[in-house]
Amino acid sequence: MAIEGRGKGQAGRRLAKDFHRLMKNIAGVSGGQARLVGWDETDLKKGISVSVIPDSGLYKDGEFIFSIHCSSRYPDRAPDVYCKTFVYHPNIDNVQCSGDICLNMLDDEHWSGSMTLEDVVQGILFLMHNPNLEDPLSVLFNPCMDEEEFENNVKCSLDGGMLEGFYFERNRVVRGEGGAITKDEVGVKEDGVVVADDVGGEKNAGDKNVITDAGKTKEGGVLIIDEGRVKERGDVTTDDGEAKNG
Repeated sequence: MAIEGRGKGQAGRRLAKDFHRLMKNIAGVSGGQARLVGWDETDLKKGISVSVIPDSGLYKDGEFIFSIHCSSRYPDRAPDVYCKTFVYHPNIDNVQCSGDICLNMLDDEHWSGSMTLEDVVQGILFLMHNPNLEDPLSVLFNPCMDEEEFENNVKCSLDGGMLEGFYFERNRVVRGEGGAITKDEVGVKEDGVVVADDVGGEKNAGDKNVITDAGKTKEGGVLIIDEGRVKERGDVTTDDGEAKNG
């Protein structure tokens, strides 16, 4: 099926062209930190979803989903960009707004019709690598916050915890030899070996734990996780906290 911009004349063709170019080049322009995860082939104006996993900085190894919406005036008018992931970031407002972001390049005075979706993705990466505490958009921040407190809070939010009365779910991907493993891939097996468990731990190739069809794990490693039950060296801990010898 042909991917359509669903715009009138040149505007629709330009959006489709830029999207095809982004599909081809997103790994290169993002240094492997971004990938396309959703779009409507019949109408790109309904939104284009991009997953961003920074490879350095405070937000390293967190996964953040951004939605890019282009109007019928694209590229003369900048797209609207929203962060769909609840994130502790001074320039992203998930509290009062639906993930509004503060990025200068999207302002009318900075946006140019020569810019493309590739530029937008690079702008999103800049936002995640260079949070600006001096001009916060989110109500969770104030200009008086120091860098150390900010860094500690970001770490807490990515590890999963409460900040300013809001709970942030754990947001860490696992990196293996092939790069980042997204949260959706945690718990999968490669050649019969568990590459990650659902609490963010890693298992080495030497831990011959095999996932069965029922999602359970056969013995052979140190830790077995099965619906809240933990088995350590032959002892099974049940849901009510009682220990049962294996």
